[in-house]
Amino acid sequence: MTTELKRHADGVYLELPIADYIADDAIGGHGAVVLDSSPTDWRWQRADNPLYRRPKSEPFTLGSLVHCLTLEGRAAFGARYAVEPARGLYPDALDTASDMSAWLKRAEAEHCAKLGVEKLKQDERKPFLSSGKVEELAARVRALDPGAQFWPEIVAEHVGDREKISIEEAEYATLATRLALAAYGALLEITNEGGEGAGLSEVSVFWTVDGVRFKARWDRITASRIVDLKKYGVTPKPQHCLRQHLVAQAASYSYQVMAVMQANAALWAARHVDARDHVHGEPEAVERFDEILGAWKRRAPTFWWLFLRCPGPPGGKPIPFRPSDAMWSMAEARIDNAVRNYRHFRERFGDDLWLDAQDHEEISSEVGEESDWPAWAWKSPMGVR
Repeated sequence: MTTELKRHADGVYLELPIADYIADDAIGGHGAVVLDSSPTDWRWQRADNPLYRRPKSEPFTLGSLVHCLTLEGRAAFGARYAVEPARGLYPDALDTASDMSAWLKRAEAEHCAKLGVEKLKQDERKPFLSSGKVEELAARVRALDPGAQFWPEIVAEHVGDREKISIEEAEYATLATRLALAAYGALLEITNEGGEGAGLSEVSVFWTVDGVRFKARWDRITASRIVDLKKYGVTPKPQHCLRQHLVAQAASYSYQVMAVMQANAALWAARHVDARDHVHGEPEAVERFDEILGAWKRRAPTFWWLFLRCPGPPGGKPIPFRPSDAMWSMAEARIDNAVRNYRHFRERFGDDLWLDAQDHEEISSEVGEESDWPAWAWKSPMGVR
């Protein structure tokens, strides 16, 4: 389904819905990772491409639930997600075509019993016909019993425009969140750098450099740091400690590029943002951000990952990522390359889908290891020749 692009003015947005943030085609941390290696995929995945379907998986859903509960609280969780009602509370509700067909057959049998006949005439059977499409069956049921309950309608009324989740997902998210909040409290204690003011969660920022628009979304910010929640689901290999395992995951998913993008957003805000003109939100939140921004202008915030285990037994570990780490400069180089790719393809294709048209290449004529052909391709089905 096509989503309308949203291009926000430069500034900080304290209550921006995540859907609006995603719909903005400014270059974010994930976007920079994609642009660095495959610019055509970045354009393909843009919100206004009707052909692209964003994949969704169970671990992703659980991570999103924990993320929302941890950072935004139960009220925001309830506004965004709806737990599917318990099926057992509605034993008579009809769901499938088979349910409705069986109901119509029972209704016909009961009608025959009332009339004292074994079988209805053909024209008398029309209201009880038990074959057809779901919509047709539901219409016949409703005509015979206006009070009949249908499970899809019960769920739709309960869920509304929220996202439906199962009771198991909700219970897991609640459990994991208690651990996450405990881990975050430990993070505050471990990394106390001269005292903490109240923080803010889910803050979006958009900025422009030399005509290129960027964006970042901070999971949690305080006067001294940026905290980015990440999840992990498997235990480390025997030869690795948890820190090594999580750093390897960060490298695998290019979290370091996303981290530098968030740090760049903080630097831009400290240099250019005035809370009176560039910060959008409720007055109390704007005042809180102004205090955080004042601290950032005196000293750049430290970036931290807070890894939460999800799914699996809940657990968490905070890990800082600093500019002194050599990987930081490599991440900056990848962002620079992403911008070069963006400019190149943008100038060539504009808003159309981007095409990576490459020159033709001849297949290598070498044999063996120097060949383009894989080793197994040299083996005949009748044996090696």
